[in-house]
Amino acid sequence: SSSNALVVYGPGGVLVGSYNLSVARGTIAAASCGELAFFAGGQDEHKNNSDAVDIFNVSSLSFLPTVRLSQPRAMASGTSVDHYVLFAGGELLEKEASGKSVNSARVDIYDCKATAWFDAGDYLSIPRKKAGGAHAGGKAIFGAGFSIEAHTNVAVYDMWDARTNTW
Repeated sequence: SSSNALVVYGPGGVLVGSYNLSVARGTIAAASCGELAFFAGGQDEHKNNSDAVDIFNVSSLSFLPTVRLSQPRAMASGTSVDHYVLFAGGELLEKEASGKSVNSARVDIYDCKATAWFDAGDYLSIPRKKAGGAHAGGKAIFGAGFSIEAHTNVAVYDMWDARTNTW
C-alpha cells in the first residue's frame, strides 16, 4: 500500500511534523528551489500516472496549491538551476501497438520567482526515463537514462542554459 505522508525531521533527528501530499504515489521526481521542495508526477498504487506537483515550503511548513505537469508520467527526472525547477522525461501510460510502454521527451520548467510554469516542450533528444538530473554553471543537465524505444540504457545528455533559455 502507498502513503501520502511527508515526514519532516529537524536537526538531531527531532520530528518537526507530518504532512500529506495531494495523493500517495511512488516513482516521483523531486527537486528544490530556495525554500521550496517539489514532488512531481509518479504512479499511484493502481499504476496510474500522476501529473500532480506538490510544493512544500520548508519555512512555513505548509504546501502551496498543487500544480500540474503538462503530461502525467512516472520515473521522470528533476533538477533545478537558478530560480527554475525542471522535470524531464519519464514513462507514459500510453502503449505502442506491441504493448510496450512509451517514454516522454517532455521537459516542464517552473519559474520559482513567478510561481508559475515557464515552459514545457519535447526538449530531450531521446525520450527516456530514469535519467540523472544535475546543474552546474547556470545549466540544467539530464544525462543517460533508459530508452524503451531503443530497449537499452543511453549515453546521451541534454543541457538547458537558464540564462539564454536555449537547449
